This record gives sequence, structure tokens and C-alpha cells, in this order.
Amino acid sequence: MSFDFRKIEHLLKDLASQTKGIQASALVSDLGLPIVSALPFKADEEIIAAMTAAIHNVSARSVVELKRGALKQVLIEGEEGYIILKGAGQFVLSILADKSANLGMVFLVINKAVNQIKNMK
Repeated sequence: MSFDFRKIEHLLKDLASQTKGIQASALVSDLGLPIVSALPFKADEEIIAAMTAAIHNVSARSVVELKRGALKQVLIEGEEGYIILKGAGQFVLSILADKSANLGMVFLVINKAVNQIKNMK
């Protein structure tokens, strides 16, 4: 599958600039490889990608094993904000949101972004 990575990068940057509370985003492969990120701080993208894929894959397996159906998304709440992971085909979209974020709105824009990523060729 071939993607225009500039379009994905633009999409990720728009998430933060157009949605209150979203601070950063990254798209990683489900194998844990970094694809594109829009991080406002210095970070090791390879470590973030590996952790993102691992958490998402374990969560997907957990909901199946515990008979909760298919995984929709992963929400991790920390003292300073949220990490939200959502599958996008063979990729995982990772979002960092601050504590002031309206999670309903964040989930809405994440779902829209995931659909756009899945439909990109």
C-alpha cells in the first residue's frame, strides 16, 4: 500500500491545530515502526512507535480473550492528560490530549482521521 506521507503529516498537524486539547499525534505501523508524527517536543519516535503498537496489540488481544468483542480504541489516562490509540487498517493512530480536552470531540475527530487514513491510496 502506497501513501502520500505529506497528506498524512498534514492531517496529523491539523488534528492539533483544529481540535482544542489535542497536543500531538503519530501514525505507526501495527508492527511498531514509525510512519509519520506531529510531536511538539523531542522524542524518540522509534520507542514511541514500538510502545504504541505493543499497547494496541495487547489491548486487541485482551478484548477478544475476555469476550468484549473487537477493540475500538485504547484510552490511557495519566495525571497530565490522555493517550488515545485507534487502529487504522495496518496502522495505529496515537493521540496525546491534555486534561482539558473534550473527549467526545477528540474521539469524533480521531474517528474521522482514521477513516481518512484507511481511504488514502
